[in-house]
Amino acid sequence: MNDLGDNGSPTSGADNPHTPTPVKEPALVGAGTHTAENAGQHIRLGNSLDDNLADLGRVGDDTGRTTPVVHAGGDTPVIHAGEHLPGGHAGDHLPGGHAGDHLPTNELNNPVHTGHGDTTPPGTHHPDTPSSTAGHADDATTTPHHDGPGDTGTPHHGAEPPVGSSGLDNAAAGPGSGPHVPDAETPARPEFMRDGDNPYGPEGSLTPEQVHEIQVYRANHEPGYFEQFYKSNGNRKSLDFFDESGKTPPQLTRQSPNDPWTTVDKAPEPLKPRYLDDWVKQGPETASPDALSHLNDAAETRHYAIHHDKVMENWKHEANKAHEEHPTWETGAEQAEARGAYRESHVHMRDSSEAYGEAVAEHHVIPEHYAGATRETTYGPRNGNDQFDQVWRREDGGYVVVEAKSSVGTELGARNLPSGKRVSQGTREYFFDILDEMRKRGETHPSELVLADKLEQALKSGKLDYIVVKGEKNVGEYAGYHMRKFDISDRSMP
Repeated sequence: MNDLGDNGSPTSGADNPHTPTPVKEPALVGAGTHTAENAGQHIRLGNSLDDNLADLGRVGDDTGRTTPVVHAGGDTPVIHAGEHLPGGHAGDHLPGGHAGDHLPTNELNNPVHTGHGDTTPPGTHHPDTPSSTAGHADDATTTPHHDGPGDTGTPHHGAEPPVGSSGLDNAAAGPGSGPHVPDAETPARPEFMRDGDNPYGPEGSLTPEQVHEIQVYRANHEPGYFEQFYKSNGNRKSLDFFDESGKTPPQLTRQSPNDPWTTVDKAPEPLKPRYLDDWVKQGPETASPDALSHLNDAAETRHYAIHHDKVMENWKHEANKAHEEHPTWETGAEQAEARGAYRESHVHMRDSSEAYGEAVAEHHVIPEHYAGATRETTYGPRNGNDQFDQVWRREDGGYVVVEAKSSVGTELGARNLPSGKRVSQGTREYFFDILDEMRKRGETHPSELVLADKLEQALKSGKLDYIVVKGEKNVGEYAGYHMRKFDISDRSMP
């Protein structure tokens, strides 16, 4: 669910394949001499993880998924806490095997800090942070179809990173990726940028922020650099592509085709949604007994996944510190094991959070507000990008489009439009960009093209509700939801 917050899917995300640690394959740009004169001759225009890590791009390939046709309140697989944790329980990967020795004291609904894809602020990415995209390109959510436990979001199915995340966004590539802009508007050549084949100098001589500054400068100035690493809308082609710095260039965005590319965290806030009314808030007491059982299971699974993820994060930090202070074969091996365990735990945490958010929509919100609605089948990629979280057909022939978040603190995801402009979930621009993606998939799955046309017609006829659903904060037991309707009416019409 493209939910990494502004900066996070399929029904649950639990069907995503295991994501091994990605192996970097350098995509070195043929450098040439990076003099100020050469850099300025050709000016071309074209997020790293954020606080809401689960808003990262969803794991998986681009094979279509099929959402089973179910009725509101229907059964979904029950998920039991701990079933998918690495080794089955938290202690397996901990130094000494004791989970309690490394537990943080903060409440589990707080955001997980590890430093997403579509919505990740540049400057925070680190090679040992889990990349749930496993080499895939930036997505929309995330986002925004990416959802995490955080009470504060960033930016797929993310955010949705993810999200980041994370958000990552496969928004359609559009024309105008490289128009020239006036010299005065383009970034100045960083004073710490070296001449020669490696503009970054010796490894470790620059901060991550300085590396990103050089990468952004090269994307705007250096012939071939943008095309090597980016799609025409500023999304990265692959998170496993890295330049001479050994780092993946940051995701880019721009206000218009006449503006230079900049990193997502330095760009203006994405276009925000409007709403038709205030939040509808409901506790768990109105859910049916069967629905409540499903929701409690999903909440418990999410709770333990967040808990385990924090334990693995602490272990990773301790292993990193130990290896940096006294590097030995043993500390290096533990560092590698800790990084792998954290990567796996973080993917499971993110998937559990997304599954919980979608369960809240399916088992409580839809039956309560749209009784008799039937879930529509969609074929978006398994990583959750370029799709709505859920689409339901109402009994009156209208439709409900759902963006689902696991927590009231999870922000909406964002995506780059073909022009490079960034927009939030819940906006008219975001809605129609997803319809465009559905129509592209319609070449392989004709029903998706038909559904996209029906959604557009329902919107024109006033028979479409576009809503966001967020689970209430909890510590492992379902506590209710918040729901609100987006206003995506055409304000240009009289």
